Amino acid sequence: MVNAPLPSVVLALSLVMSLLPAPGQAADVSLDSALYPLLDRLWAEGMVTGYLPDQLPVSVGEAEDLLRDVSGSEDIRILLEAGALVPRLALEAGDEGFVGANRSGIEVTQGAVAGLKGRAEWGQLSLYGDARVPADGETELTEAYVRVTWGGVRFTAGREDLWWGPGRRGDLLLTNNAEALTMFRVDNYPAFTLPGILGNLGGVRLSFFLSELEEARPAGAVPEPIMGGLKISLMPHRNFVLSLNRTFLFGGEGEDEDLGALVDVLLARDGGDGNVIGNQIGGIMGAWRFPSGAQPFVLYGELAGEDEAGYLPTKKGYLAGVYLPRLGRSRLFDVRLEAATTDMPGHRSVWYQHPNYPYVREGRIMGHRAGNDAEDVFFQLGIYPAANSRVSLSAARTRRGVSGTDPDELVSLGLRADWWKRTYLVRLDLYREDWDDLPAGEEEGDRGELSVRVEL
Repeated sequence: MVNAPLPSVVLALSLVMSLLPAPGQAADVSLDSALYPLLDRLWAEGMVTGYLPDQLPVSVGEAEDLLRDVSGSEDIRILLEAGALVPRLALEAGDEGFVGANRSGIEVTQGAVAGLKGRAEWGQLSLYGDARVPADGETELTEAYVRVTWGGVRFTAGREDLWWGPGRRGDLLLTNNAEALTMFRVDNYPAFTLPGILGNLGGVRLSFFLSELEEARPAGAVPEPIMGGLKISLMPHRNFVLSLNRTFLFGGEGEDEDLGALVDVLLARDGGDGNVIGNQIGGIMGAWRFPSGAQPFVLYGELAGEDEAGYLPTKKGYLAGVYLPRLGRSRLFDVRLEAATTDMPGHRSVWYQHPNYPYVREGRIMGHRAGNDAEDVFFQLGIYPAANSRVSLSAARTRRGVSGTDPDELVSLGLRADWWKRTYLVRLDLYREDWDDLPAGEEEGDRGELSVRVEL
């Protein structure tokens, strides 16, 4: 996390935002926004087209485009109408130092936590920043970036969370389980169509990024390695989304990381020892919606490999899920069931592990929280008790070391409630984990957090 004195952060954000016009639409909607479960629901019911549930976050402008023709979407649009500066205040309690699942590596803080985020746009230039101020007074800049839009191409430099996959408990390649990456990213919006027969692939969205990870890596790992990723998303049918995905770690202190090395990595060339250069994960993801009037649902899946042979992934991990945006005619509930595994029968499981390039940032896995040699099952029930509100109840069971005779077991329980009006948003979060058998390095006993947040 980037730490900075509170006065300097607030002054810098306030000064920059005050010099620019009203907030624009090029900045992204944060991954923890209540918007995303609502977009998932609308897409599953066939009410929006062009949404990529496996390529998040979306920009404010994208969300506006998706919602433009949705009847009764005014309540959802409130989540996009934040001003240039948005203050917030939270009360947190829990186990000191605990970091919940997909929490951007942010530790639980006891007591009050203030915050300030802002976005602004001036022509083709967009700015975004989010500062968190715990009770101890040490300010954390959780996300901050500048974006330049040129035609349909966006160039982003700074710190931001990414989520590459259709899963909502986690995904194999990239989630916000660890701290946000400081990176340079290029992507396109809106989608473009290839000429000729390739036009049958439908709309195409590309995203590519490069980042440098921290110097203090696990023992034996190369300090300050380069991390990158490439995602190619296709929409060959209005109800089907397909993407090819790749992430890689290479270079670092004392290692080759020039343009030639990057090309070798992108082409998956042999590093001279019979293996590809660095640590590379690649795979394919898909989501297919069935917007039936009686019972709409979405089937989604992900296959990725920690190694390759003949340019195809090997030593595979899997994720699969089903999502029901409503139960029959009732829109009071939505339901999600999801499972993932990084167990590799017949092989020593190596997911996220590498002697020189472990797939971690600040000690936390950048992919699925379940980790290596694991199985994870997740259930979530969404409840919509009134307009402008959503409550979710979730439960997950994770088993690590499943290739052995005595796997460790973790049970996770969560509750999240969001309620928003035009002038404020209130969120309640309760999350608890319970280890059945304690793995090496884990603290003893139940761990969890409780927080209440108000955002103006």
